[in-house]
Amino acid sequence: MGSMKMVHNVKVLNLLPPEADRFGAAGGAGPRGSTGGASPVTAVVDVTNYRHVTFIIAFGTVAASTITPTLEGCNALYSPTIHTELPFEYYPGGASVTSGLQAEEKLGTMALATTSGILTTSGCSDQLIVIEVDVAEAEAAYVATNAGGVLAGLRLRCTETKDAAAEGAVIAILSEPRFKDEGDNMPQAIANAT
Repeated sequence: MGSMKMVHNVKVLNLLPPEADRFGAAGGAGPRGSTGGASPVTAVVDVTNYRHVTFIIAFGTVAASTITPTLEGCNALYSPTIHTELPFEYYPGGASVTSGLQAEEKLGTMALATTSGILTTSGCSDQLIVIEVDVAEAEAAYVATNAGGVLAGLRLRCTETKDAAAEGAVIAILSEPRFKDEGDNMPQAIANAT
């Protein structure tokens, strides 16, 4: 067996578990600090010990629903009082092909989102949206808006912009740890009760 184990180098977080109406009124909450229901907000991801965060929005069956994901920098891990919208890079799902399995397998061309986020495409069933965040860049943007502030973590707000049931989930992958360890002994990554 090879020595490369993904969990020794990255941390994977199930921020908003899969649900049939993930971004609508019937969507439940995820881990501590997340809110369910229409336009859910993920828990705050602790970026203190990581240099990069990848948020993945995974869609199952989607009808006419659309959402607008926005990235927020937060001043605290629990109940942040400041949540500043930040720009980010992202790959839209299936944007470079028109039909067939490749629309599910292939990501679109990387683009830059403003602080207003991005609007998903109606009917984006079985696709992924990948959001890439360099923590140093996010921190600089956060401090530029909040002079003297300290970025504690990042979270994703998924505003439902067209109401219709959409299966989906949100996970985060933290990479480039500043203090490397292995598996579950890696530095904390999400606000939790312990």
